[in-house]
Amino acid sequence: MSVYVPYLVRDPITGFIQNSTVIDIERGSSFSLELLSPPRVSVLYILVGEYGRTNWPVREENQSWGSWLENGGDSGDWGSAVARVYGNGSLDTLNSSEDRGGSVFVKTVQTVRDSTTSVDDGGFHSSGIVHGREVYERLYRITDPTDSLDPFDGKGGLLGPVGGPRQRCLRGCCPIPHCRIFLIRP
Repeated sequence: MSVYVPYLVRDPITGFIQNSTVIDIERGSSFSLELLSPPRVSVLYILVGEYGRTNWPVREENQSWGSWLENGGDSGDWGSAVARVYGNGSLDTLNSSEDRGGSVFVKTVQTVRDSTTSVDDGGFHSSGIVHGREVYERLYRITDPTDSLDPFDGKGGLLGPVGGPRQRCLRGCCPIPHCRIFLIRP
């Protein structure tokens, strides 16, 4: 069977995180995969098809997997689609496609999240690969609206046009990120 995992997954070879993959599993074998389940989600949806399947029906961007399934998305008769791109000894990736590949079986899996801190301190997202409280604090630091003596925009965070070798506009339109879309390089 082929299994489409529509979540962020960690590549077991490179250690990099990628968005979605398809795994082929032969009869009698197994495969382990680390994934980052979305916050506030108690059920994961995994799509199953015939071995070697390339095309898969998927939910719309503004739709949950639950509502996609309730509305018959598993039939493969409507909606968006993705196509498998075979990897080089690593996890396969996916591209958008017009071909949904037909119907799929959907397996649901309950998520279990251990909490290492209180809910007020990010407890719903405090275990696993990404610690929710640390992410929140980092985002707050780079978007800090506090007035400061910063000569560019007078703010403490990276809200305004702050040039330099570590940052560049994601649109590629300028070296100074005036459009407020940043790529932060280490």
